[in-house]
Amino acid sequence: MADKRKQRGQSLVEYALILALVSVAGISALQALSSQVGGTFEGIIAGLDSATTETTATPGMAPPPPPPPPMP
Repeated sequence: MADKRKQRGQSLVEYALILALVSVAGISALQALSSQVGGTFEGIIAGLDSATTETTATPGMAPPPPPPPPMP
C-alpha cells in the first residue's frame, strides 16, 4: 500500500515538472514571437489608415458619415 502511494506521489511530481517545462517553453515562444506579431498588426493598421485616408480624400466622393452619438 505504501508503494502505491509513493508511486502516485512520484507521478504527480513528474506531471507537475512536465507542466512547468511546457509552460516555460510556451511563455518563451510567445515572448519571442510578440515583436513579430506586433509588427504585423502595425503594418495592418498602417495599411488601413492609408486606405481610409485615400478613400476620404478622393474628389467626387461623399465624406463618410459622422460617428453615432455616445450611448447614455
